[in-house]
Amino acid sequence: GIGKSNFEREEFDKAIATFSSLLERHPKSDSTPEAIFLRGVSMYKSTHDPKPLRASYDKLTAEYPDNEWTKRAYPYRLIN
Repeated sequence: GIGKSNFEREEFDKAIATFSSLLERHPKSDSTPEAIFLRGVSMYKSTHDPKPLRASYDKLTAEYPDNEWTKRAYPYRLIN
């Protein structure tokens, strides 16, 4: 919830830190796919580099192929 709140307020550095912490501390959480997705989007929005979007898609595809967040990340497959 904190990470999403930071994301919505466009506090992307805080959002990245929160999502990264969640992924490190709770890698098997039901919220993990969403955190992967939102961390990638936060990284993109803070740097304007699209590579984190593709990295998020690749991770989601490898670890959560049928998840809703993987489907949302599907357009990122086109990023080189």
